[in-house]
Amino acid sequence: MRTTNERQKKAHRGYWPGPRNGFPRNAGIFASCVPTTKEDIEKYVAGPFVQAAAHHNFFPFTVAGAPEQNTTDDFDFTLRTSEGMKYLELMEVHLRDLVVARQTPGPSAYNVYDAACQVLKGIQAKSSRYRGATDRGIVLLTYVTHWQFSLDIPVLLLLSYWLLSNPPAFERVFYMSFLETQNRLAFAAVSHS
Repeated sequence: MRTTNERQKKAHRGYWPGPRNGFPRNAGIFASCVPTTKEDIEKYVAGPFVQAAAHHNFFPFTVAGAPEQNTTDDFDFTLRTSEGMKYLELMEVHLRDLVVARQTPGPSAYNVYDAACQVLKGIQAKSSRYRGATDRGIVLLTYVTHWQFSLDIPVLLLLSYWLLSNPPAFERVFYMSFLETQNRLAFAAVSHS
């Protein structure tokens, strides 16, 4: 069993424990509720996100209705807003190559800087793909569906700094995780309108 001093040393070297206390108590329930097809997972994520973001005024506009899912070769969703139609693009975060496997039960760990770099590369790739593609605004939602890939605050802080320093083609960039007892919306907001 690791002592507090050993955990502090590991955190100091740039590793951050997985979701708060390791394996969340409700993870088994969560896993059984998640749809299996990409389109269904996106609906499952987009609906609650738009509802919560609108309720908490995370958007600089009001949203009229639920997000409308688009065809496969288009933006993921269309949002009807007070500023006209906008798009919602989704990006699932996977840190498979970065999560440290353990021989004993306990929380996963990943290098904070490496995780932030990997997520940033995904955001930049989507930004390059969509830059100039539309004059309507695009909102990007990054999300996780597995407890091992949950992004902790140091990763979000790095992403916020990098995205504000070098804005992508999106009006806003958000992160969402369903991995707490209550849905957690943590976000890195980027505005350049």
